[in-house]
Amino acid sequence: MDIQDYFSNVEDPRVVGRCKHKLSDILVIALASYLCGGEDYESMHELCLERGESLRPLVELPNGCPSVDTFERVLQRIEPQSLYA
Repeated sequence: MDIQDYFSNVEDPRVVGRCKHKLSDILVIALASYLCGGEDYESMHELCLERGESLRPLVELPNGCPSVDTFERVLQRIEPQSLYA
């Protein structure tokens, strides 16, 4: 199972039809940021801006990088238990 498959099982708390970014893209970037020492939503956004192209094998980013606010909104609404396979 690859990382995209793993995160595809996480329940998306967002309103259907109003999402510009794939949940799995947001989660992969958040994880990559954490693994690189990132400590906040700004770090996630900066990692995407600076290293987005190198993350392309793992993320699609059809609408570019999610904003700081998007990372915050989405990650605060995810139920932690949904991250367990």
